[in-house]
Amino acid sequence: RQIGESLWSYSFFTNFRTQFDKGYVYDDDASPITRTEFTRFMSPGYLQFGPGFLWKKDDNLKFNIAPATARFIFVNKDVTSTPGYEVGAYFGVDANKSNRFEFGAALTGYAKFELFENIVMENVINLYSNYIEDAKNVDVDYTMNLVMKVNRYISANLIFQAIYDDNAVKGFQIREVFGVGINFGL
Repeated sequence: RQIGESLWSYSFFTNFRTQFDKGYVYDDDASPITRTEFTRFMSPGYLQFGPGFLWKKDDNLKFNIAPATARFIFVNKDVTSTPGYEVGAYFGVDANKSNRFEFGAALTGYAKFELFENIVMENVINLYSNYIEDAKNVDVDYTMNLVMKVNRYISANLIFQAIYDDNAVKGFQIREVFGVGINFGL
């Protein structure tokens, strides 16, 4: 619902994310190199929702501010109930628990620009601050997608993603993907 004649509207958002396959931690010092399963489907799983305010210039530029956001983190209880588990070591979830509740503020932004003819850049940023614990530590999830149309048959994508979450890893996680596609119609 729009607020007056402005670009602002009332909003309510829901966001759910997880991964579909297993993730591993590698021990490069071992001989041979070993890997240990660290993540899997729904471990972790993130569910966020809350009321807020949406500023929308158009479909290519918009921001949502949600100052009262609930966030649940779901993990596999087998990990947190392992003897010797360090409290909060697995995505911030306490020992013998399978989830964590957080309450804070979320900011989501989307911006899409045409850099050159046939080259479009999409930017998505998600920020979250937990009021209950370490409000100054902001979780960041930024994704840039560069879409390049070479001609009517060939296109290419370059994706860059940076994630920072103190509860997951004490540092940035970076993902880069480059893809080339062949387009044809039937």
